[in-house]
Amino acid sequence: MKPSQFYKMLDLLEDIKGVEKMINLHLNDGSDFMLQQYKAKKETLTSDLIDQLASPPLRSERSIHTIKMIIERFYGSEMVTNDNTALNDDFSKLEHALAS
Repeated sequence: MKPSQFYKMLDLLEDIKGVEKMINLHLNDGSDFMLQQYKAKKETLTSDLIDQLASPPLRSERSIHTIKMIIERFYGSEMVTNDNTALNDDFSKLEHALAS
């Protein structure tokens, strides 16, 4: 891994942690709009970090393990819901296949 890649991913990780603090701040203040904005930002940053780790130059058992750690750390206790029923059904089927 190039030093520039490493520092970019480290910056993304710190940004995710900062956004997570803002999410926690807005959880109980009744500001659903701000909460949703920060959750969307967290998803974007997390996706960017995972995309970098899954890219062909870095893709390995170690990078996949790191991706797993990221998901467990930032999404381990959250249940993702979506109003799109077809999307939820497809994800439900994939989750069921994974659990079986």
